[in-house]
Amino acid sequence: SILRLDLGSIPPTICKVLPVRVLDPNMLVIEVSIDHKWPLDMIIVARLALGMKVRIAVENVTISGTLRLEVLMSHRSPYVERIFISFLQPPHLDFSVNVQDQIDVMGLPALGSILREKVRDLINSR
Repeated sequence: SILRLDLGSIPPTICKVLPVRVLDPNMLVIEVSIDHKWPLDMIIVARLALGMKVRIAVENVTISGTLRLEVLMSHRSPYVERIFISFLQPPHLDFSVNVQDQIDVMGLPALGSILREKVRDLINSR
């Protein structure tokens, strides 16, 4: 279960905005490069075998990449029919994970790299 989740109040840094030419006059397409470091604070309580509980903290989440925003405009209020947002390439994602506020999982050579690879594979499969 999630014990605490705080996404912070800092907006992402927009590095570049590029309009994309499309043939449909009702479609607005923009590519936006972002770089964001969340002051994310998420505490997860995991239940292991024999009823044992473990506190896992996910912190310092950094994400960067290029988003594509497609907005289909309408002539009637609210003037937007559909918004589609996606990354052009899988984003770069980094984070830290601490167990029981003592063990830095990402600092452990084998476990940290395996966890990063699994998260990268999960992102690439979407």
